[in-house]
Amino acid sequence: MMKTIKKQYAIKKLDGTALLLEDFLYELPNVNKNIWAVLWIHAIPINNNINILEIENEINNANTINFLTTDELVVFTKQFFQILEIFIIGDANVKNLQRHENDDLYYSSCEYVIELFDSSYWFINNP
Repeated sequence: MMKTIKKQYAIKKLDGTALLLEDFLYELPNVNKNIWAVLWIHAIPINNNINILEIENEINNANTINFLTTDELVVFTKQFFQILEIFIIGDANVKNLQRHENDDLYYSSCEYVIELFDSSYWFINNP
């Protein structure tokens, strides 16, 4: 099994503002060669026109996966006032982007696994 390297980033920047996905995503190696999939989200929308329960249900309980480019992923996350939890996988090979019952399989098969826990920490896994 591959060794999992877990990098942890605090959610706050030095100036006290939130660290957003877009603040670090483009800094990751080969990021624009990857396709991304959001497999779990719990968030607060920017406005009331967004049905967050429908979005969360579509993503969290989906049998299929919607694939996003890097730019589409950033645009998707910008529609939320606050993201409480999110689980994102990314890889250049779309065949590696699938749901697993065991989280360890994501870490060994995907180039990137990005997680936000409890609005507090971003974890970036790049084995």
